[in-house]
Amino acid sequence: MHSLLEWSARNEWRQPPAETIEAHAAAEGVAAGSLLDPVRAWLDSDLLRERVLAPGAAARAEVPLLLAIEDATLRGSIDLLVEREGQPPLVVDYKTDRLDGVSPAERAANYEVQRTIYALAVAEARDAAAVEVAYVFLERPGEPVLALLDDEAMVHGRAELAATIGQIRAGEFPVAPTEQRDWDLCEGCPALGRLCSGPL
Repeated sequence: MHSLLEWSARNEWRQPPAETIEAHAAAEGVAAGSLLDPVRAWLDSDLLRERVLAPGAAARAEVPLLLAIEDATLRGSIDLLVEREGQPPLVVDYKTDRLDGVSPAERAANYEVQRTIYALAVAEARDAAAVEVAYVFLERPGEPVLALLDDEAMVHGRAELAATIGQIRAGEFPVAPTEQRDWDLCEGCPALGRLCSGPL
């Protein structure tokens, strides 16, 4: 899904050709429609039309991310970075999570640390006083979850990240409270079945 959206971003937001979609679907062992429908929904979304394709907006896909927190360095990439004159940079992060009846806003709460990393990295790289982050759940791309992180929020976020990194270095891995556990959070966790019973 991400690679199809990257292809579209690099090709003036055109729908990927059928052969490209079919090749991706075959590689993943899924039906082509399961990839095409979310891509079409994003291409028809208000966020794309009003913010990404706005006059004067410049968008780049798969932008490298680098952030230093104390003596740790975080690396990654941003799905889509949109810059507009006189406006905070906009980070768009595509999510392929199954919502299973949960609202996009509820699911986005699982990604607050990631949102802080995006905002801090872009603020430093672009010398921006604020950064907007949009989580776009491709199951429902018409309902993006938007958050504007200003300087105060980023100072607080940096302190929380430093504390989290300190806990990791100290080998402190507290189990998430029962009410916060779901399979999107727990799947693949090495503590599952050892230190933690997972979702109940």
